[in-house]
Parts: sequence; C-alpha cells; structure tokens
Amino acid sequence: MDVDIPPPSPSMLSSSIQKLPKLVLSPIELKAFNEMMAEESAHNFWHLRIVTLEKTESKSGWRALFLNIFEILTLLLHNTDLKDRIIDPTNISVVNQIVKGFNEEVLQEWKLGAKKGVAGDWSELIAHRMYISHWNCLDG
Repeated sequence: MDVDIPPPSPSMLSSSIQKLPKLVLSPIELKAFNEMMAEESAHNFWHLRIVTLEKTESKSGWRALFLNIFEILTLLLHNTDLKDRIIDPTNISVVNQIVKGFNEEVLQEWKLGAKKGVAGDWSELIAHRMYISHWNCLDG
C-alpha cells in the first residue's frame, strides 16, 4: 500500500539532522571529491551564482543553487565509501522536499558551506548530514 508522506518540516529537519552522525570521507577520498566538485562548480558557475545571490539575497535563487549542489554532492558521494549512507540522488522529489524544507538556520549553514566549497573545501557540506539515508523514509 502506497502512503503519501509529507515533506519534513523545517523544525523536523533541524532537530533530526543534529541527532544524526556526521559523514566524513578519508583524506584520499576527500581530495578526489573536492577535485570533482571543483569541476562541477566551474561547469555550473557556482561561484558566480553565489556572488550574484549575495547581492540580491533571493531566497528562491539560493534554494535553486542548493538544489543543484545537493544533487551533484549526493551523486558524487555515491561513488565513495559513504554510498550506503547517502540518499538516492536520482530521486529528485526527495531531494526537492529536503531543500524546500531548509529553515533559515540551515539556509545560512548551506551558504557558508557552499562558499567554502567553491573555495575548494566541501567537507563542511559533506559533514552537514543532510543526505544520510535516514531521509530515504520520505520516498513513499
């Protein structure tokens, strides 16, 4: 029997995420991951988008950027030792639900993580725990 499960509320995301273990890649995997994310960042103009969004403060623009980063991040994490602990990046509806559920605190954390990422270090967003397969329960 299929049951529609509503997207997580922002307060649920914030409190549930803090209870989840942080995800950490080995130094070798992190180096390779950062290199792949740098290529994606350049290809998707993430730095330019961040600079523009900082001037406009468009919440919908930030969410669109985070959705793009989230999709790539989870896709690439599926090629690491963390693959069994990451949500299915091909399930766009779940990814959309999670990003739409970002509250102001999580949005600020993602802004900081994205800025650090485009500067070459994606470890903060990996450790953010937003992608843990715990969220697979949303895929009714």
